[in-house]
Parts: sequence; C-alpha cells; structure tokens
Amino acid sequence: MKSKSIILTGCLLGIFVVFWLVSTLITPLSVEHGELVSAAKYMAQGMMPYEAFSLQETPMGVGIWSLLYRVVGIEASSYWATGLLVLVHLLNGALLWKLMLRLGVEKAFALFGLLFYGLLVYSSDGLMLNLEPMAVSFLLGSSLLILQRNTKSLVWASLCYALALGCKAQAIVLLPVLTVMVLWKGNHNHFRLEKGLLFAVLALGIAAAGFMGISFITQQAEWAEGLFPMQEMKLFQTWKSVLFYKFEYVVIQGGRCSLFFLLALPWVWKNLSVHGKRCVCWAFLALCCYLVLFYFQIKVSHGMLVYPWVVLALVHILQSLSNKYIVTALGIAVLIAPGLLTFREFQKLEGGQVKAAQQEELAALKGIIQKPGKVLVHFGDCAEYELGPQIFAELPQLHPMDAMDVMADADYIILTEAGFSELSYSEDSDAFFECISERKSYGTGSYMVYVREDDL
Repeated sequence: MKSKSIILTGCLLGIFVVFWLVSTLITPLSVEHGELVSAAKYMAQGMMPYEAFSLQETPMGVGIWSLLYRVVGIEASSYWATGLLVLVHLLNGALLWKLMLRLGVEKAFALFGLLFYGLLVYSSDGLMLNLEPMAVSFLLGSSLLILQRNTKSLVWASLCYALALGCKAQAIVLLPVLTVMVLWKGNHNHFRLEKGLLFAVLALGIAAAGFMGISFITQQAEWAEGLFPMQEMKLFQTWKSVLFYKFEYVVIQGGRCSLFFLLALPWVWKNLSVHGKRCVCWAFLALCCYLVLFYFQIKVSHGMLVYPWVVLALVHILQSLSNKYIVTALGIAVLIAPGLLTFREFQKLEGGQVKAAQQEELAALKGIIQKPGKVLVHFGDCAEYELGPQIFAELPQLHPMDAMDVMADADYIILTEAGFSELSYSEDSDAFFECISERKSYGTGSYMVYVREDDL
C-alpha cells in the first residue's frame, strides 16, 4: 500500500514539475526581473550598488546573478537568471525533502509535502524573478545543520542564516524559529540555552559585519532605508481601512496555505511523534513571526520564507492520522486553494502570448538602439509583466539618467504615451519639445524612441 502511495504522489509531483518548467518557458519578463537583472549586469561590469545605481535589496542575491553574467557575458539574455532561479527552486525542493526525512516523515508524505510546497511557491509569484528562493535555500541549509549534533555544524548554520539575511533582509523574522530549533532538539525534551545564544549571536554578528562592510565599501549608509519600506498611508485612508487591508491579506495567505488543517490538532496531538510536535510548534512560531512583516509593505513572495515550516506541520499531521480515507480527504482539501491560485497564475501567461508580444517589442527596441549611450526613460507605474525596467536588463549598453534637467545630454529618450503626455504638460514642456525636435523618432507599439541623429 505504501509503495502505491509513493508511486502515485511521485507521479503527481513529476507532472507538476513538468508543468512548472513549461510555464517557465512561456513566462514573460516581470518588472522585478528587469530591476534585479539590470542591477546584476551593472555589478558584473564593476559598478557599485547604492553608488552607481539604486537597489532596494541587500546585494548578495543580486551579486550571485552578477557572477553568472560575468561568466556568460552581460549581452546574454536575462533569461539566464530565470534558469538559475529554476535550479534554486529545485535545490529548495531537494533540501526540504532531506529535512522532512531527517524529521521522521515517511517518503509518501514527503512527496506530498513537496507537491504542496510547489503549489504554494508557484502561486506566490514563483515564476517571477525574486530573491526569496535564494534566502529559503540558506534557511533550509541552516535548519539541516542545526539538526546535527555538534558545535561546528552550529557555526556553519549561523553562517547560512547570515547568508539568508544577505539575500533577503526580511528573513530576520525567522531568527526566533531557528533559535528555538537550536534550543529544542534531540531525543530528549530539554532546552540548550547556551547553544541557542551562540547561534543567535554568531548569526547576527556575521550579518552585521557584512552589512557594515557594505556601508564601508559603498560609503553609503542610506542603502538600508529601502529594505523595510513602510506601508504608505494616503490622506483618505484611516487606520481602520489599513487594518482591514492587513486582515484581508492574512485571510488570503491563510487560505493559500490551507491552514484549516491545523484544526485537526486537538484530535491528532497525542498521536504526533516528538518530531511532529516540534514541527507543529515551529510552524506556529514561523507564522507568528511572519505577521511582523505586515507592519511593513509586504509582498506575496515573502510567504516563501515560512512555507517550509507550514509543510512540515502538514505532513506530520497527515502522517499521524490512522484512517486512510480521512488522510486522502484532507490531502485533497489542502491542495484545492493553492491549486486554484496556481491555475490563476498560469492563466496570466495567456499561453505565451504576453511573452511573444514583449519579445517582439524588445526586438524592435534592439533594432533601433544600436550603440551604447545614455538614456532617459519615462515608464510611469508598471505592474507585473508590463514592459519597463526589463529594457535595461535586455539592453545593458544603456545607462539610465535620473534627472530631467539633463534631457539634452541623453543619447536616447524612451517614453510611453502617458510619459509623453505628462512631459508635454509639465513646466519643462518647452525644453522637452525642443529636445525631441532635434532627434529622429521611432515607434515600437508601447513606446516612442527619440534618437540623436549622430547616433544613427
């Protein structure tokens, strides 16, 4: 019976992995993809973050991508970064698999846990380029090292957690979870206070040293201001409306994770193994720590940081149920919400039509912009897969200019219709029209491109 369950869940997981890979092939470049890859290519050219270009992230994750582009060249497609991200997702699955087996989860339930984890990640902007998966890799690595029984492994676990902070500063909220894992481990119910303090002090010390090193190298201390952006309050908003928004987001994320499975705890607690009880406690703590992020501007991808602990709690609860029909029913029920959200994310791709249109416009821009030069852009607000910062990721020879008052120095001016309208009615409208009158104009569908005559 167990072998049949392993085969069935293994086949479902294999189908989902193929589905993810196919989805990746038809996924267009997201706005965040453009921002991160363009930053990685600038770093690959030796430019300093926070000095030569802005970056509202800790630089380590972007630095990993910059190493990739040092190898393949900055002219390579930004989809190389997508390929690396897919490998990171696969690595996270392998690490979570090893962690589940290490904590006493049977293989059939571990395979189901990977399927559930994959649906959670896919539905949380998993197809878009973001830094959370890299942070999760180091969090899972740290967790596995914590479960070893020696001080040397604990030191390496502290380093891994510090690297997770280097990839995504929001991982700081998971420090209590990993510290409790250090305090409460082994086959006996006793706390190891000195080990917990050692882990926390080492991890924070290494991270602090790294962040101070960034400030010293860049000679900028302001780089950290954008790591935890506050939720902006508009004048017409009240605290009630903001709290309602936060509550609504909590409900959505709770539904995504199918947290109703925790309602089974009163009936299954006594049947849980020692590892199972600890995993449930860790999951509760992780969810409570995750709520801290709601004080700031939170993104759906931040949920990836806590999904591994939710999965650990779920598989242990399923494993503790004695009735196979209840196990099957609960297993199907928890897949419904993330499955529907995954299908919704897949629908956004429109069968690859969005990517095809985006690539066609990028090809048109590449045909117009033949030489390196300074560029002034006016995109306006771009969401998800709207073309904007991706231009710099695909055309690294362009160097963006921030100030409108140096418009005349720009080799290229790229404007959307909204940007053209805004500049036409601005106080700089006379200078704007004079500037573009001296340039040759091209249209690419969404953009107007103005090029110096001597750059043609």
